Amino acid sequence: MKKKLLSLLMVGAMSASLFAGCGAAEEEDNKNDTSNQSKAENETPDKFDELQTIKLYQMNTSFSNDNTAVTEAINKISEEKINVKVELNQLDIGSYIEQLPLMMSSGEKFDLVMCTAIPTCGFTTMQAQGQLMDITEYVDDYAKETKELLSEYLPSTTVDGKIYALPCYRQYNSNIYLEMRQDILNELGLAEEAEKLTSWTEVEALFEKVYAKLDTLPSDMQVSALFGPTDNQGTMLTPGSIVLCGDKFSDAIGFDALGDNYKYIYTDAATHTVKNMFETDEYKQVIERLDKWSSKGWIYKNALADTDNSGDTGCRNGVYFAYLSTGEFGQDAVKEAEIGKELCTIEIASIPITTQTGRQWSWAVPAKSENPEAAVAFLNLMYTDPDIENLLVYGIEGTDYDVVDGQAVVRKDAKYMSSDFFYGNQFNAIPKSGNGADFREKALENMKNAPFSEFYGLAVDASEVSDTVTAVYTVLQKYQLPMEAGSKSYADNNATLLKECESAGIKTLIDYYQQKVDSFVK
Repeated sequence: MKKKLLSLLMVGAMSASLFAGCGAAEEEDNKNDTSNQSKAENETPDKFDELQTIKLYQMNTSFSNDNTAVTEAINKISEEKINVKVELNQLDIGSYIEQLPLMMSSGEKFDLVMCTAIPTCGFTTMQAQGQLMDITEYVDDYAKETKELLSEYLPSTTVDGKIYALPCYRQYNSNIYLEMRQDILNELGLAEEAEKLTSWTEVEALFEKVYAKLDTLPSDMQVSALFGPTDNQGTMLTPGSIVLCGDKFSDAIGFDALGDNYKYIYTDAATHTVKNMFETDEYKQVIERLDKWSSKGWIYKNALADTDNSGDTGCRNGVYFAYLSTGEFGQDAVKEAEIGKELCTIEIASIPITTQTGRQWSWAVPAKSENPEAAVAFLNLMYTDPDIENLLVYGIEGTDYDVVDGQAVVRKDAKYMSSDFFYGNQFNAIPKSGNGADFREKALENMKNAPFSEFYGLAVDASEVSDTVTAVYTVLQKYQLPMEAGSKSYADNNATLLKECESAGIKTLIDYYQQKVDSFVK
């Protein structure tokens, strides 16, 4: 796809020609004519006349990356195509969480920032604090291709009609899966039954059979419990943004939590109503199912205290046979590689694409940037050029990774590595080994068929009621977390939870969210 840059039209005394370009369609004798600044608005130059240098800060998952060669390779492409040189600053997770808020609040000057799923380094926080630039006009002028690519998803990072970031073009939809150890199923002759599960009644019948034989398994298949937590808070059956109610998997209800991370908000898309999750019959059904499993001795009793063994980690360490996971299409191959065990992965339900999904990983221009034009131009390259994407994700081919049968195989001695959803266009990245050469095409088709939230484009900033949120969360820590970990029953605790949440002001929060929904749907 041809990438161009619109020359910056100067106004009044701003007559410098720093960003004036020479369009490919111009006659040769006009290329050095400064009158090019007056070209028609729709005639865009291929690149800046003079080399532009921008500074980028991002989080990376690797603690020992050497990005020197990667940066040089990126700049070779970027300088040739748009005449922009980027300084790539990658910080490990801890350093990013610690340093970025200070950099933003102090007004440090740099040009591109990664917005993450971590609230303190997230889009919602930084935009609300006025730390991100309105890039609407720059996107119109310097990132036309990317704007078209993201057309359906831009509302997630648009506030009051202004674009403040570009969401990474990635698998926005996610699903809930039941993960079970394939070796144990094979050993017990239950693999075929497991693959056909469609209801919780069928799950429980399978679990009964596995539980009865746990003590007879070979030593390398011995586990401490039948079912374990999905996260380090001990959550068993209540992942966010979905209620696994009813008996059939198809009865589950995916919903938009509107940015609530504590799981007290439930939204009814049909009636545009916000509810207290703990008052719903759907929540009761799920916790009572967990209580039944707890009474049978199926769940990992130490889930709240043992934060080192949850989700994939607990399975890898042989702590439990099964658990729920939340992930993207095709995650099973990646999980098996990370865990070192073959899994039987059963899709339970889908979560709609929400505003929060788009905001969690996005790229913005800090408000103090002195070169937003070049920054957005580089973003356009990041989103549209597969070579840039693969350099950022995998590093240097032949040094950090190899391409085998259309898939990326990371070398053990790689000096560089990153995550494919961190950058512009995940679907431009070579599939990881084990996913298949056509994985990106399948994943894109899967996402295109995923439902959007009725409230897509709405993100509630709860900072105005933060004191009430804190008061309610204090109550949730006493009752919600133990109930959802199976260590306290619904019958003995939910009434007290509701009473104390009411005293803490949960109705104020429900009303606050309802007002935001009402304003949005008008």
